[in-house]
Amino acid sequence: MNPLDTAHNAALSILVGGGLCAFFLAVCIVAFAARSALQTHGPLKVALSTLLLVWAIASLVDTVEENRVTWLLLGMIALAGRLAVEDPERLANCFESRVQRE
Repeated sequence: MNPLDTAHNAALSILVGGGLCAFFLAVCIVAFAARSALQTHGPLKVALSTLLLVWAIASLVDTVEENRVTWLLLGMIALAGRLAVEDPERLANCFESRVQRE
């Protein structure tokens, strides 16, 4: 729970707390996470993109940069993007769709 005197916006909170350098770093981290999410394929791409979109909407009304879930989410997205580049077949096997073909 946030105290009553917070910025109620992650971008504004980062700007006030760390200045333009911190804001630039935060934007770069989120941009790299978005790029990593787009490098995946199939249902994993949909799931990670949806999670990132929900996080972005939540960051408009809350200070989420100090939340552990934020860093876990960004780390998982970065890992999935890296696995999609380095070993796409193995990652695809983990998230293959179970549609039966007739």
